Amino acid sequence: MTKIKGNMLCDEKYMNNPDLLLEIISESIQMLWKVDIHNCPISASLLENRLKQARYNVEHNLVNINDVEPDTFGPNAFKDPFELLSWLENNKPQQDIVLTHGDFCLPNVFAMENLNFSKKIYLLLSALEVSLCLLSKYPPSSR
Repeated sequence: MTKIKGNMLCDEKYMNNPDLLLEIISESIQMLWKVDIHNCPISASLLENRLKQARYNVEHNLVNINDVEPDTFGPNAFKDPFELLSWLENNKPQQDIVLTHGDFCLPNVFAMENLNFSKKIYLLLSALEVSLCLLSKYPPSSR
């Protein structure tokens, strides 16, 4: 095993240079977004999954209308959870489904000593772990 070259983005050289820090963070996120996920065996539409769960909750009277943001229901608002659900289903935003990282924070991104964007070791390992989990849960024969 070899030591990862570079420094975590929480290193003081990056913390004291916010322009550089933001540039590296931006490049890191763009790197993730450029990964082709079209053949991913998992439905990546979190919105669709949430709307299905919301429909189930509304249809099974599991919504507590007292536990919502003020003014969600009432005058000049939605009359009931069914009307809100209908509005949400009819006004879905366009989604750009991309690869994301569940723990994208400064200690999990490394940059090389020359201060250029380099390897995102933690990101790559995380993506590999996710891939292995998906393959074990959804082997090619089940797709």
